[in-house]
Amino acid sequence: MRLLGAMGNQTSSTLQDLDQYLQSIYSTAANDIASQHGETLQQIADYDEAQYSYIQDERQRRMQIYMSVLQNESAAFWKIAAIIAAAGLVACNRIRDASAVTLEQSYRLTIGGFQQQLGSNAPQWWNYLPREELRSRIQESAFTRVAFNRLGYDSNLAQRRIMQRLRTQMMGSILAGEGVDGLMARVRAITRSSYYDARRITRTELMRCANQGRYEAAQQAYRDYGIRARKIWIHTPTAITPRDDHIAMNGVAAGEDGYFTLPNGERALYPLDPNLSAEQSIHCSCTFVCEVIL
Repeated sequence: MRLLGAMGNQTSSTLQDLDQYLQSIYSTAANDIASQHGETLQQIADYDEAQYSYIQDERQRRMQIYMSVLQNESAAFWKIAAIIAAAGLVACNRIRDASAVTLEQSYRLTIGGFQQQLGSNAPQWWNYLPREELRSRIQESAFTRVAFNRLGYDSNLAQRRIMQRLRTQMMGSILAGEGVDGLMARVRAITRSSYYDARRITRTELMRCANQGRYEAAQQAYRDYGIRARKIWIHTPTAITPRDDHIAMNGVAAGEDGYFTLPNGERALYPLDPNLSAEQSIHCSCTFVCEVIL
């Protein structure tokens, strides 16, 4: 359990460091938008309404303004979307790097746990898998592949998604007659939303890789040294969104085939296994321990 605590502390520290970095990325992106496109945003907010004065209905008049702005200023908003998507790509790469480090740390600490449990019966020499080999084994769920692409890993997809949000916010700002401050606040809200998306991915992926590191160590222990271990699910009391299924799994051992079976029937090799649904994975902070069978 001490090793489990050490793994948890390392993952928590990595989460905090990454969170600060992500905040910095998106804060910089918002500031870049303000400095590079402030004049364009001002022009949009102050768009000449005189040519639409013949329309009596206020909402219809502002809708006409919105359509004209969308046509005339769309290039500028594509550039704004590109800045936010570029920040997302930087975030994706940093999250992937941190996930690989977390997997390796968890893998090595788990091997240390086996050696402690076995004592004098532990292998005298352990064939540690190299970092690149471990990195190549990182498993992503369907959820994280889509989430990474929306964040910025697929830049074109991310820009299109962000552009749609910008168009919606621009229309709302013009219809409300908010002015440049209101328009800029909406743009900043989009960067803030992207930050929260990155934060959610970070938590999920780091916990997934921490558990996969334990799993890879257990697999190698059996494959290379014949060491058998019992996997036991651990529900973390401090989970952000505790799930009844995961609470029920606390202390439950995996079956003879190595799979945990959740109350809803889903099966997993470890908590946050990519085979689990998004509902059973996102923001999950469950883990598991390996008890050597002597």
